[in-house]
Amino acid sequence: MDRVKCFMIEETRQITQFVICCSNKHRTVIETVERSFEETKDDVIVWPSNCPQCGVSMVYDGKFEQGWNTRIGTRIWRQPETGEEHIGLEEFGAGAMFDASWLPWKGPDGLSLSVILPPGGQVDVWHIDGFAGGSDHRPWERTGTPPNVTAKPSILTPRYHGFLTNGYLESV
Repeated sequence: MDRVKCFMIEETRQITQFVICCSNKHRTVIETVERSFEETKDDVIVWPSNCPQCGVSMVYDGKFEQGWNTRIGTRIWRQPETGEEHIGLEEFGAGAMFDASWLPWKGPDGLSLSVILPPGGQVDVWHIDGFAGGSDHRPWERTGTPPNVTAKPSILTPRYHGFLTNGYLESV
């Protein structure tokens, strides 16, 4: 039985690129900002009246949803104990635990806790406060203080089967 110690990581900031796309499908980065995500969500960007690549007139209606204007964001994560930073959560490896605050399901402490499961790839993120499998679709029972938490019942994903007990992932 393999054991992996869990540790907390936190979102420190976000790099956001504001991109335009004209009718000729040219994509141009207008501005890149690096601040916390909350600081960028209401940014006002001055969009050019013509595409910088082909000169076609840009019609900006103020809505990102139209496909003309896109906001591309990347979160930067940090492990407070070591200062290590990564863009991809999976780069921290199995045991990295974080508050997925953008998800609607919250645990008893108000966090939306998730953890990277072994083997630690992009598809190995398990949302602890999401719904457990089975017919009743109840959430996992989570106790303890992150990262030293216990969740019941067992974890079963396509690439991992095990338990989260007192802050350790223990494979079956």
